[in-house]
Amino acid sequence: MLELQSVGKSFTAKENVVQALDDISFRVAEGEVLGIVGKSGAGKSTLLRLLSLHERPDSGSIQMLDESVDNNLSQAKARELIQQTAVVFQGFSLLYNCSVIDNVALPLKLRGVDRDTRLEKAKQLLSFVGLQDKADSYPITLSGGEAQRVSIARALISDPKIIFLDEPTSALDSKTMQEILDLLKKVHRSYRLTMVIVSHQIDVIRYMCDRAVLLEQGRLKKIGAVNALSHFQVDHLNELWVDADA
Repeated sequence: MLELQSVGKSFTAKENVVQALDDISFRVAEGEVLGIVGKSGAGKSTLLRLLSLHERPDSGSIQMLDESVDNNLSQAKARELIQQTAVVFQGFSLLYNCSVIDNVALPLKLRGVDRDTRLEKAKQLLSFVGLQDKADSYPITLSGGEAQRVSIARALISDPKIIFLDEPTSALDSKTMQEILDLLKKVHRSYRLTMVIVSHQIDVIRYMCDRAVLLEQGRLKKIGAVNALSHFQVDHLNELWVDADA
């Protein structure tokens, strides 16, 4: 589904060239859930932007769905590839002047799908994520977990082959975090999508992913199978105190 060979990416900041990524190589198999971890500034966000085609590499090559992604890739072909992917963001990225169902249906509206068809599919996906009763609500009325469920439904509506998730649970409390992770597991089981997850939360990676990539100062430090968690480890408030009854 994805293959990187010696990928590099740099940026110019205050007349200095910053090497964000250097000599990155790995593959992502069809149906795999891959995690990307590393400290702040390690290059995680840059790597995700390259994989989701929001940036192009300066060096090396990226293959996505058997297409070479480089500066010679036409805009038409780039759009075609992007339409086979979706992104779930940390901050939800919902339109607050649109209803929940219209937010979910938006990708199909932008592709010219008729209103009845796109709203029917949006209703089905809202039911799938457990928000069928929120279709006519507006994002301002939703909790963080509900807003993330809407963004997941929106990501699914265009039948993507790959979903990129950028810190999808870091804005949520521990209970809601587990609910969203379990929903993402349900998505993976039901749709057999390829997923790439960026997270600074190691327990999230261990609970969700088959393998993980560790970045360090823009370079690939390690890639390997994850020591999986069968049950997500959430924090409980009463474990904060020495005296559990305090």
